[in-house]
Amino acid sequence: MPRPTQTITLPIHPLPPGAVLLPGVIQRISVSSLRPDVASLLAAVYTRAAAASTSSSKSGPSGRIDTIPIACLPLASPLINYKGQQLLLQKEDSPSTPPPKIDPSKATKNDLFPYGVDAKITGIEGRGTGEFTLLVEGICRVKLEKAWTNTERGFLEGRVIDLVDDATELEKGGVVLQELFNHLKMLSRELVAILRLTAMLPRSGQQGLSPLLARRLDLFITRQKQPGALADFMANIVEASYEEKLMVLAAVEVKVRVQRVIDLLDRQVNGLKKGE
Repeated sequence: MPRPTQTITLPIHPLPPGAVLLPGVIQRISVSSLRPDVASLLAAVYTRAAAASTSSSKSGPSGRIDTIPIACLPLASPLINYKGQQLLLQKEDSPSTPPPKIDPSKATKNDLFPYGVDAKITGIEGRGTGEFTLLVEGICRVKLEKAWTNTERGFLEGRVIDLVDDATELEKGGVVLQELFNHLKMLSRELVAILRLTAMLPRSGQQGLSPLLARRLDLFITRQKQPGALADFMANIVEASYEEKLMVLAAVEVKVRVQRVIDLLDRQVNGLKKGE
């Protein structure tokens, strides 16, 4: 069970509708010209990075923005409560619930899901049209305690609690967690193998994986020693609804998280085997 490591104040980036960022995952996030809050947040990040560089070296180069953490939080869903529990049961054959209609540039604490990630910006790609793409990497889970608008700078800030997985979780989890971890690895490798075969079949209607990417994924899965980290990684690959990803994000307890991802993998693997 992850323990709170520290409480810190961070700039908050409310993710666009339908987007969920998980720890250990790098994600591309498109930002439109209608998000002045993100531009203001980036300006603050650059300012803090430059200040940090100046304080550490009088003649040093401009600071790196990936050294300045931000909090990335998804928008709340009416189907998931603040603990990450499902409020309404949704039939498996029913269409996925559309993302909430909330303007992220005007989001308040009540519009945000209470769990997110401490993240770093690893790159910015401009399009020359007022739109750009952020490359962000999730570092660890956070729980939002309080949020407010920095009226001077024009973006959200908040107080969050870092929730870092215990590196010895597998040892402490005993036989039950070890068996779940083995099952997670088995289903993960099985999904990768099926997606690799799918890419070789003409008119399969499914997006597959190249042999090289499949081999790399299989090696990564095999060598992974942290069940929580593998669950987060596979949750980003497996087919899942917005609410299901929120439930994985809110699964602070590793056993619960692993089981939730196992259920998602099992559903997709069985569906692919049946040709669904």
